[in-house]
Amino acid sequence: MPTPTFLYVGSAKCASTWMWRVFDEHPEIFVTTSKELMFFNDYYERGTDWYLSHFENGEGYACRGELSHDYFLKSIYAERIHKDFRTSNTLLPTRTMSLLRSYYKYDRRIFKRFSKHEHANMDFIDFAKSENVNSYVDYYSNLTPFYELFPRNKIHVMFYEDLVNTPMEFYISMLEFLQVSPSHVVPSAHKIINPAMTPRNALLSSLATWVADMLRRHKLESILGKLKANSLLEKLFFSSKKPPVDLAIDETSPEYMHLYREIS
Repeated sequence: MPTPTFLYVGSAKCASTWMWRVFDEHPEIFVTTSKELMFFNDYYERGTDWYLSHFENGEGYACRGELSHDYFLKSIYAERIHKDFRTSNTLLPTRTMSLLRSYYKYDRRIFKRFSKHEHANMDFIDFAKSENVNSYVDYYSNLTPFYELFPRNKIHVMFYEDLVNTPMEFYISMLEFLQVSPSHVVPSAHKIINPAMTPRNALLSSLATWVADMLRRHKLESILGKLKANSLLEKLFFSSKKPPVDLAIDETSPEYMHLYREIS
């Protein structure tokens, strides 16, 4: 049974969907049909046989992998990855200004005010200070377990800003780390994939989340992957319109900067 040779370990909105599309188009790389299997964080009890079943069509590829958010949030996830697949390479994408990640989470949160969400009525500064949110953007603490468990040559840290500013250098560096040909430039390498968008309304946002959860619970990740790649559904549920939130906050002020630590 083929096994993964690399894993994406990083936050959301750090080009993971772009990477998944690029990998899927590259002839030397196999990626699972569904992005976000969430095995090491949410579905570890299903066992490695279930996990490896997603790679059964990966025979003959130079490398195989999957991309899931949140593998970097707890040290136990890093320990599980090390225990089961310690020889795998690890991709660690991040945004240098962690506050941007909080903005994204805050944008999504405001569409859940009708529910009993714990952050439903917080303003941004209280939201950013909350323990749950801060855990998503404290990259230094989140990535430390990986540096403690894996050899440095098995870890590749990438910054989202580098993709924006020097996309081809980012592309080449990523593929060279995976030891596949960077000279093969796939169509999606020059495209913007899954940009940050706003849910059209709270009901649709909750419906999309509920459907995704149900499909995962019933082990229908392959169907979920196809739905998430459908551009018509994306337009139905999300809008590129800016959210109605005032985010004009000085990110360099001491009040905010002490909340976050940048990876070096």
